Amino acid sequence: MCIRDSVSSHHQLPYHNDPVPPTTTATTGGGTDNDTAAGTNNTTTATTAVTPTRRNTNWGADVGDTTPTAETVSTADTTGWSSNQWCALGSSLASDTALIRIGGETLCREDCYIRALRIDNTYALAWSNLGLCIKGANATVGGRRYTKQQCYQKALELNPNFAYGWNNLALMLADPNSTIIMNGVTYNQLSCYIKSIECDPTLGYSWNNIAMKLAPGETITIADEVLTSFDCYRRAAETAPNLPHGWLNLARGLSTGQTVLVSGSEYSRLDLFIMAVNVDPTYAVAWSNLAAELTSPTIDIGGGNIMTKIEVNTRAAELDFNSLSSLTNLAIAMLQPNSKVTIGGQAYSKKELLVRALGIDANYSYAWNALAACLIGHETVTVGGKAYNRAQCSARATQCL
Repeated sequence: MCIRDSVSSHHQLPYHNDPVPPTTTATTGGGTDNDTAAGTNNTTTATTAVTPTRRNTNWGADVGDTTPTAETVSTADTTGWSSNQWCALGSSLASDTALIRIGGETLCREDCYIRALRIDNTYALAWSNLGLCIKGANATVGGRRYTKQQCYQKALELNPNFAYGWNNLALMLADPNSTIIMNGVTYNQLSCYIKSIECDPTLGYSWNNIAMKLAPGETITIADEVLTSFDCYRRAAETAPNLPHGWLNLARGLSTGQTVLVSGSEYSRLDLFIMAVNVDPTYAVAWSNLAAELTSPTIDIGGGNIMTKIEVNTRAAELDFNSLSSLTNLAIAMLQPNSKVTIGGQAYSKKELLVRALGIDANYSYAWNALAACLIGHETVTVGGKAYNRAQCSARATQCL
């Protein structure tokens, strides 16, 4: 039996730009041997929001990433720059901690958005992007401090039809009892997501987040259309095909043998999992679910890239070596008792993978069952400093159910 990883966070929308880029030329410089060069994607969460070398649980934003990055040096003359240009410069940086040396100053994203608002404090996009990247409790604009939520509110007061702003404001209302009054109307998290879709029906992030809010069998009416969570996940895949969570969550809504039409093409569960790992090859949960779905010894994940079931399971474990399901499924897929797999340059046996899983969660019954199946005769294995034989492992599995 294979176990599937679940997905559960809501997605924060990535930095957004108006279509006027800053006219700059830049070269990479500075930094230490351990720095991540500016321009490298640093960002992580399928039934929701995921580290790029480091993924954040809010998709698309490196909020809280304190990894130092190399400083980019720009020769651009910022004299007379518009708020749009400062905003675009901030969004062009690789992460919230990436730095750019420009005009004799060293700036991060937050600094760039604040510069944009100094020029035009009615620029809704700059307010929304500032909310995304505030590193502390608040940011100071025009002598006043603003929290993330206040930045989103400010953006929506200036532009009530800003779909991105509604989605990100919703993330501030995760508490079931949280509400906010905007323009005289009271909103909770779900109604903010719906408002986002009303402003832009092609916003796949919001479709995914709406679906995650719906209980099994629950429906919602948007634009006179009654929709289930599955319908919303399908909209997410159609409108945001580069969002891996949409494909993964849609797959999890299908039963084995069922198919679904997405933008005119038919997909099985297996096809949808393959789409998720192709959209984001670093998405551990998608690899784990793909591995659990496999019934054949090999799979073509696209472009003639044939992988064995062991390789798919190993990829999942490599990407998240603390995933109980990935560790357990990989151990189960290793049919030979003495076989080993290499992860991070170290070889692991079936038993070692299962002991690691139980070191993470000693009440994980699937790992205890799999460990019992590994033991022969009176053989024992040590878990948490205590020796267990086959019968004792089976007993622990039953206790943990």
